[in-house]
Amino acid sequence: MYSDRNGKLSQRQVEPYRLAYKGDRWYLQGYSVERQDFRTFRLARMESVQVLTAEFVPRSLPMAQLAFSNKFPHAELTTITVRAANSVRDVFAERYGSTAIKQLTDGHFAATLTLPNNESAYRFILSLGNKVKIMSGAAFRSGFKTYLAQVNQLYRDN
Repeated sequence: MYSDRNGKLSQRQVEPYRLAYKGDRWYLQGYSVERQDFRTFRLARMESVQVLTAEFVPRSLPMAQLAFSNKFPHAELTTITVRAANSVRDVFAERYGSTAIKQLTDGHFAATLTLPNNESAYRFILSLGNKVKIMSGAAFRSGFKTYLAQVNQLYRDN
């Protein structure tokens, strides 16, 4: 069974071609028999995987179709600047490249990022805990604060 990003379950039969690691997640890229096209499947969304003994004739890999994109389809992008502790520098360098980073003199750096203004980006910033502060990008910062308030609401004593 496979659970898509909306939680909808489906049965899939896939001809596996390669494993890929992107953004702290593992993916299987292969040919979906049901969709009759190449697809990328997140491993964490797979349940009750069965390895079949049936063989298949390998197809030509459409590398351009399987390439991971740094673009965010269907998302409004915004540019923000963060101030972050050097202890999380590697996270930014891996995701955005060293050109996004400007070293500061106090054990911190500034990074200018282009992100979607949505929950996924808020979760990324939140995952860095108290090591990052949003310095500019008013709309993103406002949305992030609203998200934090929603998380905080879950932990209020009633």
